[in-house]
Amino acid sequence: MRVLFAILTCCLLIMVGQANAQLRPQGQTVSKITQEQFASILKDAGYSAKVQEKSVTTKVNGYNILVWFYGCGDGGCGAYGLSAFFKDKTTLEKANKFNGSFNFLKAIMTKEGIRIDMDATVQGGVSSQNIVTNVELFSALLGKAAELVE
Repeated sequence: MRVLFAILTCCLLIMVGQANAQLRPQGQTVSKITQEQFASILKDAGYSAKVQEKSVTTKVNGYNILVWFYGCGDGGCGAYGLSAFFKDKTTLEKANKFNGSFNFLKAIMTKEGIRIDMDATVQGGVSSQNIVTNVELFSALLGKAAELVE
């Protein structure tokens, strides 16, 4: 019975993966990215994206997200960061617990409230799907920021 359950689970995971691949083609990989390319990838995935002077803004799952770029040179940037801002206050203990609980996120206490960050690199080459997945992961994990509020 366990073997049958394991086989059915594997088949289901394969089918879900194939369905996701059909929804968003993998496309070419990039090892440097510009703000315009990043915004285009988000728009192709159905999200809004606005190019700013040194950043891109988007809204995913109700969260306003700022995408900033670093490691920039000829041909684009080698890394990007995702940030979301909350006006809520928190304690140092809660921020430290949050930071110790999530591999991808970090909470930063500011005078204005809380900033949640996630960094990613494109060096070595990533697909547009990888970029969209990182943005979606970030927005999904932002729900955990509620744990920080006093």
